Amino acid sequence: MSTIYRPRKRIYLPNDPFFEEGNIALRAIWLQKEAQSDSELDIIEQEANDLTNQYATQIYCDGCRTEFPNVLAYELHYEAVHRNVCSVCHKIFPGSEWLQLHLDELHDVILQMKKAKGEKIHKCYVETCKKSFSTPRMRRLHLIDKHQYPKYFPFDIVYTGTLTLEQKRQRDQKNKARLKKIKEQQSNLSVQQEVKDVDMDELTSSLSKLKLPKTISFGHSRQRALPRRSPRHLSSAKEQQDLMDVEMKETSLGVRKPRKRGPKKKKQEMMTS
Repeated sequence: MSTIYRPRKRIYLPNDPFFEEGNIALRAIWLQKEAQSDSELDIIEQEANDLTNQYATQIYCDGCRTEFPNVLAYELHYEAVHRNVCSVCHKIFPGSEWLQLHLDELHDVILQMKKAKGEKIHKCYVETCKKSFSTPRMRRLHLIDKHQYPKYFPFDIVYTGTLTLEQKRQRDQKNKARLKKIKEQQSNLSVQQEVKDVDMDELTSSLSKLKLPKTISFGHSRQRALPRRSPRHLSSAKEQQDLMDVEMKETSLGVRKPRKRGPKKKKQEMMTS
């Protein structure tokens, strides 16, 4: 990680070698305006380049403690390392849009509260796309599917920033270890499931081979709740129904059926006789 660059004021004398390169460039521009032919232009440009290389001074970066051979190299270094740096966690980003996404998704308290409520705060990386997503995973799938992003693109750059080669190597090692652990867990679960399936098969086969005596029954008893009527009972019930029908007909016709005398009455008649 890099610290935030803080420029310091330095005072140089007019004849300091620091200004030689600029003086040579200005003189070359003036001579090129006064040149009469293309050959003179080429000679002036060649001499300006030779003088620039002769009087060029090293440019020193105070924050990184690094020297650069020319202004262009220093400007490239400044744009890559010191231009877009997070003021909270000091992470470096390759552009201002990445820095803004990082600040919004990690350091903006209001957006964090909206995320806790279930709102979508993760914006698409494409500036012309206005879609937002609830999770970084959904955004990654959208970028791969709709915008044809390669699968090896560093989608976590919003959180990690620009990484050095050593940091990338360490991250790759951690990812490989994590994937290996996940695969081992999945294989262990599959083995446990196979063992359970085998145990269940053995249990069912052993139960199917088990013979129980007929006197033992599970659940309801073997005896029926309502006994089946025999044909004899059915015939007697039918005869009783026929007799009841005949009696109902006789009563309707006025035919009086003789009453049966009980055993007490018969006994009294025998005593009187």
